[in-house]
Amino acid sequence: MAWPQAYLDFFQPDGALRDIVVADTTVGDWKTFAQFLGSSSYEISLSFGGQERALPEDIVAFLQARGADEEVPVLSITVGRLLVQTWFWWEKSIDMTICPNEVTDREQYGALLRFMQEVSDALNKPAVLTPGDDEATPLIRMVPEGAPEFFPENGAVASPTRWTFSRRK
Repeated sequence: MAWPQAYLDFFQPDGALRDIVVADTTVGDWKTFAQFLGSSSYEISLSFGGQERALPEDIVAFLQARGADEEVPVLSITVGRLLVQTWFWWEKSIDMTICPNEVTDREQYGALLRFMQEVSDALNKPAVLTPGDDEATPLIRMVPEGAPEFFPENGAVASPTRWTFSRRK
């Protein structure tokens, strides 16, 4: 899908974030994901307990060692000028978040599609862009070594998490 139409369908700012979801993952997939990031040219950083931390050699062991009551670590990945963040909630899916306001041109759109394809290829699983907090509604799906699939019918108009603000009187 060409950039101008993709913007209209998927990236118009509407107060909602967009998620990139890789479903049905295992601890092994998280290890593969960490290895992929470690060998990539993406800038990555880990924040834990409100402080920047060095990325540990074995990120999965690090995550499994933390207590259940500890703050959830945030991994930030810089993709072009786009910030992709993932929280280590659980092993069964890799959930990443982007702000549609940052996908402002063809270059950023292309960088996002390449990142999604690389993640899909590395994990041998689909990587799906969805409206925030709605994994059942695909916007763009990348499959391993395949062409992207676009779902404009699920675009910005159908975004489930729309924020509206009103002034108090």
